[in-house]
Amino acid sequence: MVPFRHRKAFIYHDSPLYTCIGDAENAVDSLTLPSPNCDFFDQRYAQSPTTEPLSEDMVQLVRSQLATMFYERMAFGFLFTEDLRLRWREDGMMRRFNQPCLPPDFFAAPSSYIRKHLLEYADVHVAIYFNWFGDPYEAGNGWVDRKLGRYIFRKWFHWYAGRPPFLGYQRLSKGLALKGREFRDIQNIRKFHRSLCDAVSTGLDQQALSEPSPSTDCSLTYKGQGREIAHLFRAIVIIVDDQVMHDEEPEIYQPVLPPELGKVDLLGYLEKERARYVSQFSVLLFRTGDDAHLSSPVSFQSLYDSGKALAVNRPDFDEVSSDDSTNVARVRIDTALEFVLGLIHREREAIPQVGLAAETEDRQHSEVCEKWIDGVMAHARKVGIDANGFTWEAVRRAKAALNGEAFTKYQVDPPWDHIGSTSLPLGVQWGVD
Repeated sequence: MVPFRHRKAFIYHDSPLYTCIGDAENAVDSLTLPSPNCDFFDQRYAQSPTTEPLSEDMVQLVRSQLATMFYERMAFGFLFTEDLRLRWREDGMMRRFNQPCLPPDFFAAPSSYIRKHLLEYADVHVAIYFNWFGDPYEAGNGWVDRKLGRYIFRKWFHWYAGRPPFLGYQRLSKGLALKGREFRDIQNIRKFHRSLCDAVSTGLDQQALSEPSPSTDCSLTYKGQGREIAHLFRAIVIIVDDQVMHDEEPEIYQPVLPPELGKVDLLGYLEKERARYVSQFSVLLFRTGDDAHLSSPVSFQSLYDSGKALAVNRPDFDEVSSDDSTNVARVRIDTALEFVLGLIHREREAIPQVGLAAETEDRQHSEVCEKWIDGVMAHARKVGIDANGFTWEAVRRAKAALNGEAFTKYQVDPPWDHIGSTSLPLGVQWGVD
């Protein structure tokens, strides 16, 4: 089990530019008091002063709202990470590999750059390979790789009901671009993935912690600290190829304008349209065969039996070959993600060690959240409920909830649920392209 990391809880980023809100334990009073007149809030509650002391029932309601706010801001802060903003863009910083295979010592060199690259693969559940026959922008009109990255991230959020394991190390997926002079067929992708897994495993075994804490042995490796290849990572990959937006009914990718465009929330409407067309993207699920460590082998038979499998339509795929037909399935992106998430759940239920690690991380999340709430409430007792930005909002959320209403717009439309532009008031407006 990985030691629990909870620094930079609200804006989770290595750059000082994004760490102004500070550590979770100390950010108990850093939310700037917003203007009550802002139309972001329901004015019936915003203009109502808080009567103190709060009743015991109201204290519990406020604590519950603070917990929700903690994860909301964690979720939004995660949108600023380099991994999400840049590493899902092929024209940006997505990792590219030209080599047919990686040498076992690819991540073994003792350098900060190598260590950072290595840790991008530790504790990731599934690799997503971008493997084009030609120009990726010929994949289809409207193809945008970073929207796929956000859509996948949103699915991860939904699976955890908006509270994924930010504070540990788990991530659902990692996007990788396979380049080179020649197109890589499925079997070559299998070889590359096995070499990547072996190189990551060797690196985690050999790389020592770059900045050990006072309580940590300076000779401890990342694997000794608990960083490792995720349980599912070797067994299955997702492949994005030229068929990502090719469909028998291409009109499914075209935006459907409402009959009365001027009478709808245009931004909200466009967001729904983005989600709709990204949900139509098709990808390949590929079973690598390296699944002896799983509770049972990966099988795509249920996808074929249920009619969810689409035509594979690749030059390197033989529908007659028993190996290809059992190891490959083309499905919609939603189906692929649900399949992977189902495997994660299955393995946690079937293998006690895997399930215990997940339960431990969940418990640690709750403990850190409760510690933060205790700090916020202690500060609010000193300065007053309405003088602390967090409790000012939480008590009004609680009052609105008693009436079955929402106090802020983002309670109904959370920013982490957006595929397009989003912003959240955190004392200043932060934007995501």
